[in-house]
Amino acid sequence: MPSISSQFYATEEELAEMVSSWLNSYDINGAAVFFFPFSVINISSQTIEAGGLSAWPDEFVFSEYEISCSAKKQSEFMDANTDILILNLGSLGPRGLSESHLSTLESTPTWKKIASDLKRRTKAGMKGKHEQNGAEGVDRNCRYTPGAKRLYESGISLRQFPQSAIVMSPLPVNK
Repeated sequence: MPSISSQFYATEEELAEMVSSWLNSYDINGAAVFFFPFSVINISSQTIEAGGLSAWPDEFVFSEYEISCSAKKQSEFMDANTDILILNLGSLGPRGLSESHLSTLESTPTWKKIASDLKRRTKAGMKGKHEQNGAEGVDRNCRYTPGAKRLYESGISLRQFPQSAIVMSPLPVNK
């Protein structure tokens, strides 16, 4: 089966709402993954809705099967959970909002539905501009939520990763 890969910008609140919605809407299990030090905890939509996480994770993972959370290292976790859909979470920091990413190597009907839901919640098309040399380019596949667009309009930079010299901006939607 083909893989799923989608990069997008979203606020923490929008990401939490997506995760909660997916856990409520589909027969899937979820886990929050933290790095440095590595740890994994099972979650439910109620965990997200009630603010039950002591800290915001680095990523959420989803599985149509039980998620094994006993691994002590990320490589062990990935080896034990090969069928997962991964939502790497962008974050808001001093240099702006970094990109989130939804991906899996093996798409299933459920993962396709979640990817479609993400597309319904976002708009496609962004322009990138290099801060130092002014070079510009368009990425028609990169997506953004209404909250990310509001952050950009308020002066917050959107970047693929915090150290990036390229600032992304939402493109106008042609209707």
